[in-house]
Amino acid sequence: MPLSRWLRSVGVFLLPAPYWAPRERWLGSLRRPSLVHGYPVLAWHSARCWCQAWTEEPRALCSSLRMNGDQNSDVYAQEKQDFVQHFSQIVRVLTEDEMGHPEIGDAIARLKEVLEYNAIGGKYNRGLTVVVAFRELVEPRKQDADSLQRAWTVGWCVELLQAFFLVADDIMDSSLTRRGQICWYQKPGVGLDAINDANLLEACIYRLLKLYCREQPYYLNLIELFLQSSYQTEIGQTLDLLTAPQGNVDLVRFTEKRYKSIVKYKTAFYSFYL
Repeated sequence: MPLSRWLRSVGVFLLPAPYWAPRERWLGSLRRPSLVHGYPVLAWHSARCWCQAWTEEPRALCSSLRMNGDQNSDVYAQEKQDFVQHFSQIVRVLTEDEMGHPEIGDAIARLKEVLEYNAIGGKYNRGLTVVVAFRELVEPRKQDADSLQRAWTVGWCVELLQAFFLVADDIMDSSLTRRGQICWYQKPGVGLDAINDANLLEACIYRLLKLYCREQPYYLNLIELFLQSSYQTEIGQTLDLLTAPQGNVDLVRFTEKRYKSIVKYKTAFYSFYL
């Protein structure tokens, strides 16, 4: 994937620095612009620590990116591979209840099917941003195996939040396909049962956070951040539905102000703030 497209896909735009990131503006305690595997990233993460917004001039920035492009692409590809491989552990942990509670075996089998159909197949940009922020912001000596596992898991929690939103959104929009395959609710035998499946995906987030992060000092902040981002996204979805109700298109509602509000609430908070 071209670097410029990848940057755009995670919400990083090459705009003139004075427009959006004044040199005098500091976010957090870092003294240098954040470079993640050579890529400049505005790192939002669960502990609400912010890295400094990058402030180099665009031409110098682009030159730096070109110099290290191939090497950085390889590193990112490996990071993505490791992240995707962690999904099997996520599924295993979430379906272990079948062992101790055989009476819910059918429900757990359904959960496994829901996870494997809806949580994978995307670009994983949201989840990977968590891992990349961890690599950049945590001291190398503290990047042990357990901490990395937690970073992967929190990243997958963001991906599960995305899956929850998408399953529900497809039902509301009467969509036909998602990520190159038929929408989950359109599959034979699923239908509106997908509403409960979406709820299962959301519930898995908080099970994972409890299993992996309960003993961490930022656990409560994580819970609050996911809940807050979910609420903001659902407010954005409400705006979207009210703006263009099916069968009643009113172009008077199609204003730039409303559009920006939908983008902000429906996408920006859970994609970038979270």
